[in-house]
Amino acid sequence: MRASQCQQKGIDFIVLNTVYSRVLRFQVKGSRPYPPSASEVHREGAFKYTFWFNNFHDRYHRGVADVYLLFGLYPIYDTTKNIKSRTKFWDSFALAFTDVEMGDFLDSIRTKDGQKHDRFFYIGFNDLTEVIVTRSRRDRPNICDHLSAKRVPELLKQVR
Repeated sequence: MRASQCQQKGIDFIVLNTVYSRVLRFQVKGSRPYPPSASEVHREGAFKYTFWFNNFHDRYHRGVADVYLLFGLYPIYDTTKNIKSRTKFWDSFALAFTDVEMGDFLDSIRTKDGQKHDRFFYIGFNDLTEVIVTRSRRDRPNICDHLSAKRVPELLKQVR
């Protein structure tokens, strides 16, 4: 079979436990980093890293994937290092949401008046101890509890 014939709409990869015949289906949404503008750099509350995601609320259907990952790759701003350095120059983050959590999260992404679903949401941080939804959520929640490193043990229990 060709690779295009093996693809499942809405699924990017699976984790399979062949002993117990259990599967976790993952969908990944990614964003590149958007550096702060010159006017934002010195503004209080501005974040070093901002990621812009589409709100796929209208295309979301419960039961398509078990886990949704919001992924971002970003350069580590260190003037003493460059891309040829042997030390780490890039870093990444992934936020993991269960199917139900993702549906609830997407539903909470609203325009300023709260009447409609907003088309986008931003996630910003300076470091991964505080990951904030900065657009489309007036309450600006810290969603660092969704970092995949914190969620992996819980998720792996589902395939044991």
